[in-house]
Parts: sequence; structure tokens; C-alpha cells
Amino acid sequence: MSIISVTEIIGDGILAELLPLLVMGLAEVHLPAPLLDVHTGGLDLLDIDRALGNLVASLDVTDFVCHDPESAFLLFTLSDAGTDPYNTLLVWKNDSGNMVKVAPSMLSADFSKLGQELVRVTESGADWAHLDVMDGMFVPNLTFGAPVVKAIRGHSDIVFDVHLMIQDPIRYVKDFADAGADWMTVHVEADGDIEGALKKIRELGKRPGISLNPDTPVESIKDYLALVDQVLVMTVQPGFGGQKFRENGPGKIAAIRKMIDDSGRDILISVDGGINRETGKRCVDAGADVLVAGSYLFKLDDMAPEIALWKQW
Repeated sequence: MSIISVTEIIGDGILAELLPLLVMGLAEVHLPAPLLDVHTGGLDLLDIDRALGNLVASLDVTDFVCHDPESAFLLFTLSDAGTDPYNTLLVWKNDSGNMVKVAPSMLSADFSKLGQELVRVTESGADWAHLDVMDGMFVPNLTFGAPVVKAIRGHSDIVFDVHLMIQDPIRYVKDFADAGADWMTVHVEADGDIEGALKKIRELGKRPGISLNPDTPVESIKDYLALVDQVLVMTVQPGFGGQKFRENGPGKIAAIRKMIDDSGRDILISVDGGINRETGKRCVDAGADVLVAGSYLFKLDDMAPEIALWKQW
């Protein structure tokens, strides 16, 4: 299949010659980011129409899916209006690869069908599944342990981002590694050997992260930056439901971003707590790379369009 890259907005009719190739499924068209403007419920067709001129005037967008989020592909199945689909793809690839990652929090899923919910998250184009582990000690709630993580691991190959809200986390790092965790984040405020836990996560071939609560100063994580690949900024107090987004979050993210940049290391900043379209955008603007969201995404019948929107920030 031929791949045609479009690097700038073009005039009417310039791609008309590609229509036969598109119809026969012999070509893909790569569009730059400015041509795609994903809004609630789908795509702004005006931008694409301006780009492709009369080409898409005879086509309908009949399906929208996210595919291969790590490579940042957005695929649109096209069909001729009023006829059978030609099963042709119009593709945009973000060559920078620096899209925002979205990690739905499984704590907001329907626990009676957790495996199915994980499949739903995967098929919606999410990058990671965020798994909150609470021990009833570090936070006053209990959620699930390594056996549950292991039980749902077989339902999807999506990245498992395990957030250990537990005391003395080094005790359970191997259990979660064996259960299928890809990333493990421990809290700077937790009791026990935090440095040892981070090193053990790395030794087990997993990606370590450090998390801090809303009232914990950013300086508390500075000595751990050499050991981690992720900093998780909490924008609600963990373990308590129904809280609003803490307004000090974006400022903390910006301060941590500067700290990371000064360190010269490649570390992701994720943010968790009260994340929705408005607060998520503010966090990304402040320097966040990963948005963890629970009820805001899971309440949607179809979370794919919202996830796609967030990835474009």
C-alpha cells in the first residue's frame, strides 16, 4: 500500500487524483495535526474538507477509531455516500510521538465485569489502564491486590499502571510484577524503604514511579528523580471519594516539570484526581504527560471520542 504524506494545508482538488487509489485501498493519506480537530462526538469535517477539497465531498466518515496509540495513528473508515463502504483509510500520524497519554482509572469501572471493562478501555484507544491499590492503612480504603491484577491481565495487553497506595510497598512489589504490572508507583509519604522499593521495581524489569499527595511539597521527591521514570501528582487526597480538583495541582506540575528538565532525565508526569476536560487541559498546559481519569470517562457510553480529544492537547 502506498503512503502519501500531506505536510501542509492544500487547495481544492489537489488530491483528486488520489481518489482511485483510495477507493481501491491502494493508498493511505497522512495528514498533519492542524487538519484534524476532534470535538465532542467526533471530527470537525470542515478542516478535512478544506484540506482535501472536493475529494471528501463525495465521502462520508462512517467510523472513527483510535489505532496504535503508541504510534499516534488516527484512522477514519471512509465510504462513498449512499453506497457500500470501500473500507478505505484516511490516516494522520503524529510523527513527533509526543501525544498526551490517557489512563482510565479502573477504580471507576464496574467490578462485576472488570475484565470486560478492561477490554472496553483498550478498545476506546486508552494508552494505559490505571490500577489503584489501597491497603486500608496508607489510605482508609481497601480496593484489590495482586490476584485481581493477575486475573484481568489476560483480557488485554494494555499497559498496566499500578498505583501502590500502601505502606511499606517493597513487600508487595514482586507480587504485582508477577501479576502483570508494567509500571509501579509508590508514595513518597509511605512508611518503609521507598528507595529500596523503587530499585526493586527496576530490578524486576518494570518502570518505577514516585507519587506525592496534594499537600506534599515538590521538594520531597527531588532525591528520587534519579530512580524513577514517572512522577504521579495527586490532585485529590487519595482514598477519599467525591473530592474536587485541588487548584494547586497545575502549579505543582509546572514546578516538577522544571525540576525534571533541570535533571536532564526523561521522566513522565502523570496527574490523578478530579480530571475532566477542563482540569485535564490545564494540567497538560502545565507540563503533564499522562492524564488519569475515572468517573468522568467511565460515565460515558463511549469514551473513545473524549480520549481522542485529550490526546491532541
